[in-house]
Amino acid sequence: MIVKLRLVIALSRPSAHAARLAAGVLGALLGLVALGALTHASLLIAPFAATAALGHASPHARGARPRNVIGGYAIGAAIGLAVGMLAPGDAVGAAVAAAFSASLMGQLDLEHPPAVAMTVLAVQQPVPWVLGVAAAGAVAVTASTVVLAPLLHRRAYPAGLPARARRLRQPA
Repeated sequence: MIVKLRLVIALSRPSAHAARLAAGVLGALLGLVALGALTHASLLIAPFAATAALGHASPHARGARPRNVIGGYAIGAAIGLAVGMLAPGDAVGAAVAAAFSASLMGQLDLEHPPAVAMTVLAVQQPVPWVLGVAAAGAVAVTASTVVLAPLLHRRAYPAGLPARARRLRQPA
């Protein structure tokens, strides 16, 4: 009974951190919806939602670095498309492609777990524009996090920016 009461109280009054996290994810995903409407492409896919959440919840994480986000999606989409062209929609092929994608990301120090999901999507739907979707979505989510993080969290993204770059990005 007490656990249920605490859960109800916690859900009825979200913390400031939870509210800022939700605002950041919402802002990033609405940006993807707008970009998708302009380009007539569906950019609102699950991996990008996970990337937005990671960027706002753990901007200091290795997997949240812009180079990991953009590089990870490039690797994931390319490997997924290649495997998908050979064996479209094959579940075993998707699993092998995801494992290979994760391994290559690790080898190149570009780990980004949501991008492994892009590999699976690319195997399931092997169309050439998946590379463009991956690139546009990764850049858009990264750019929105760069803009929104200082406003919402009062910290620069990426978290490891040199002091001079942080000063230049601070809102006036």
